[in-house]
Amino acid sequence: MLFAAVLLEGQVAAPRIGAVRYSDGSVWTLNGLRANFIVGSRLFRSATAASFSDEGGLVAIPGEIDLVSLEGSVIGRYPTDEAQPALNIPGGFLSATIWLPSKQTLVRWDGKSFVAVEAETSDLAFHQKSFTLFSDADGFEVQAADGSTRRLPIAAPDIRIERMAGDWLHLSSASTHRDWALLLNEKDLQLSELPAPPQEAGK
Repeated sequence: MLFAAVLLEGQVAAPRIGAVRYSDGSVWTLNGLRANFIVGSRLFRSATAASFSDEGGLVAIPGEIDLVSLEGSVIGRYPTDEAQPALNIPGGFLSATIWLPSKQTLVRWDGKSFVAVEAETSDLAFHQKSFTLFSDADGFEVQAADGSTRRLPIAAPDIRIERMAGDWLHLSSASTHRDWALLLNEKDLQLSELPAPPQEAGK
């Protein structure tokens, strides 16, 4: 809170961290410094899935999946009624991929449109840079490339992982209504709980 007070007093804009999709489906920008988070402006009122990098994002809304800029403007659209698409955009727009489990189809942005490509065999784990993330009934675990592991203090059986920036992941639990930001790269591993979006702050 001290960080927020200093920003307000000095009228200094908080640096943007990324974008986060809360359990009510709303997508917001997230600003601040590490554990001092400030929920910014709302980008989308409702989305079923989202993934953001430092350059753009993928957002699933009813009937379509949109490739968007960091400000939310649409770059490209892919019509689909997929209920649970897996979205990933680890870098620039050309890194954007959509996995459609009901059709076992992988779709990739080619710079002009979304096209179906041959899906490579992959596991169900979530990969962030050189790390592999696992979630089960016992908790949440991060495994490095050398095989070393670290268990994070998250007691929730239904952790969902979505990318919210290049080095940041959004972890959420619908059953506990809690959200976390995980900073994960070759130098840092830091877990922080996120504040509620503005419309939920008073609840």
